Amino acid sequence: MQENLCGEITPAKIDDYKIDSTKFIDALLKIIDKKESKEDEQIFALNLIPKIINELAEKNNIAMMKKLKNFIININFSEFTKRNPLHIAAWKGNLRMIKFLLKLRLGVNDIDESKSTPLNFACLYGHREVALILKEKGGILNMTPYICNKLLEYAYSGDLEKLKLFYECGANLNIEDYDKRTVAHIAAAEGHTQIIEFLLENTNVNIMVCDRWGNTPYSEAGNEKIKELIRNKYKNCNKLIFSFCLLEKFKKNIFIYNT
Repeated sequence: MQENLCGEITPAKIDDYKIDSTKFIDALLKIIDKKESKEDEQIFALNLIPKIINELAEKNNIAMMKKLKNFIININFSEFTKRNPLHIAAWKGNLRMIKFLLKLRLGVNDIDESKSTPLNFACLYGHREVALILKEKGGILNMTPYICNKLLEYAYSGDLEKLKLFYECGANLNIEDYDKRTVAHIAAAEGHTQIIEFLLENTNVNIMVCDRWGNTPYSEAGNEKIKELIRNKYKNCNKLIFSFCLLEKFKKNIFIYNT
């Protein structure tokens, strides 16, 4: 509430006390610092701070974040929120906020309840610059089941740029689904020539691997160009494929026999 020149009490403007406003932050800090504040008021304010910090990270409000710098450095965010400000800034692609938070030495590899790191979010939402700076500062990509499924989805839809970004940030593109089908199997079967070309020329992906039925990316290739790319990469391609598949079928038969 505010008092006008006539001494009348009028309500404060709502915009003045939005969660990311200077007046709101200053009022909250006053409650925390003021000796006369009641203990339960201070506890309430302190528990509110981590949520406010994450909202400021989402809105890319660095000016207000600077006011709360000491709290950002000292708060254990896992006790209050599911994610720290780096998770939020990486999700939104807020590059300036990421740089600000990294200077405060915030946990670059903290994990949330889904076991995701900030780098996971940057890659998932295609924020290349954010992802690369997180990786440069020691960020690690956590290969969760969700990430593995997304990589197989990108192979199916032909999203080469996402696959490139994930690989650049440390993703293992040799991952398999329950049928032992890989990124290469799916991309080849869907006829995504550019993905196969990328895998052959830039990664250590095993193109000769067999799925549970003995099929390889070569045998499943959706067009002749993909087969040609694989043949050019591997001499005696047909002999290699036959050998790999024979070995896989032999292992499968041994397993069935033993069980």
